[in-house]
Amino acid sequence: MSLLEQRYRRVLRLLPATYRAEREDEMVSAFLDGAHATADEDNPRPHWREIASVAALAVRIRLGANTTRPRHHAWGQAVRLAVLGGLGFYAATGVWTATRPPLDGTLTGLPATAAAGVVMAVAFALLATGRVRAAKTAAAVGLVPYAVEVALAADRLADMLSRPGKPSPARLPLDAVPLLVMAVPFVLVAAFAAGYHRDVRPPRLPAAVAVAPVAAGLAVAVAERAAIWLIVPTGALGEGWHWIAMWVSEAGLACLALAGAAAAHTVARLRTGRHSAAVPLALALLSAPAALIAAIRIAPGAAGEIADVMNLTAAGQALLLALCCLAMLTVGLRSLPPAPPPAQLRPAD
Repeated sequence: MSLLEQRYRRVLRLLPATYRAEREDEMVSAFLDGAHATADEDNPRPHWREIASVAALAVRIRLGANTTRPRHHAWGQAVRLAVLGGLGFYAATGVWTATRPPLDGTLTGLPATAAAGVVMAVAFALLATGRVRAAKTAAAVGLVPYAVEVALAADRLADMLSRPGKPSPARLPLDAVPLLVMAVPFVLVAAFAAGYHRDVRPPRLPAAVAVAPVAAGLAVAVAERAAIWLIVPTGALGEGWHWIAMWVSEAGLACLALAGAAAAHTVARLRTGRHSAAVPLALALLSAPAALIAAIRIAPGAAGEIADVMNLTAAGQALLLALCCLAMLTVGLRSLPPAPPPAQLRPAD
């Protein structure tokens, strides 16, 4: 076996084992036929375009839309549901952030993250109505404000670390929260590009679903404003608001939404007896980063009543999300169809 053939076979390890067992020799032969004859002494390597094509094929297979490969289809459906849910959440929180009142009852304006969330609302509506390419473009545009915020947060953190009086180790996780929170949308858009590939049929959801995140964001903003108007006249805002402030935040709302969705899915699963893997796996994929964000908000060295309440609430949210993630991942993995033997694998679409 030549050195070039060895390297081609190494690249093909990106593909599932069952697929390689069916097509590896054929693909290696095609690659070698298209390559220029090169001796091992010349240290030949696969072209980057060939590597990219194999990687793209691996993504399409592992996140497939072909029901003849039920295991890959289930993972593909899980990623696509997670993308739809993630876009919907950012759409709802973007509308909420753009319209929510501060403690004095006036509007907050439209910060960069709120503007990004509004763009995500457009991306969600486009995706829900089957316009996948336009939705990908809108989601990519929505990353621009996050990129600016990530750069600013990284600069602030680097400046703090370079000062003589560096932040304490207990303070560092809290200072890193903005970086982690604003990195999640980039992972979401990458999953969007990978999950909704060219083999996937565009979704066609009811029009009510397309505007549901906007309605949810407005409902949260109205509820928050009503709570402030009810509490402020009693003079209890400063005393009791910190008990619910951690829940009226993106992390808190994510915790409530995911815990509620996991509970609803569990009840529906027990009632109907259906054992779909895609929904619990999607909830696990969404719960994992949310649990990490909740956990990193804990500041063990902080002191004071408010700090204690915030730490306790963040710990509770992290634990709840971790349990949701573990439970949904267990249920989803157990519901996955068994992997087919190599002989039963059909050619790729």
